[in-house]
Amino acid sequence: MARYNSITRAAQFLGCDPKTVKNWVDRGFIPIYRSGGSFLVDLDEIEAAFKTNSRMRDPRRPKFGQNAKVVALPRKIEAYDPAAEASAGLSVTGEPRTIASVNDVPEGR
Repeated sequence: MARYNSITRAAQFLGCDPKTVKNWVDRGFIPIYRSGGSFLVDLDEIEAAFKTNSRMRDPRRPKFGQNAKVVALPRKIEAYDPAAEASAGLSVTGEPRTIASVNDVPEGR
C-alpha cells in the first residue's frame, strides 16, 4: 500500500531537509503526485529509489558507514597562548627565534 505524504512530512520522516526531497523530484529520481492543491510523494517509492539509484543516499544511514567509530574528545582542550609561545622562544612557524633586545624587534610587530 502506498504511503503518500507531503514533501515536508516525507523530509521529516527521512530526517532531511525538504529541499533534498525536492531535488530528488527535480532530478527525476522519484515521482510527485498532485492531490487537490497538494503535492505528494510516496515513501515506498523513495525507499525503492534508495536501492536502485546509487546517486541517492538515505539520510537515515550513517554518512561514514556503519563501522565508523565515534571517538570522544578530550575533556580539557588547552587554548592557544601566544604569550607562552613567545616566552618559550618559538615563532608562529614553530622555529626558534632569538631577540637580543627590544631594539632588535622588526617594526610593525
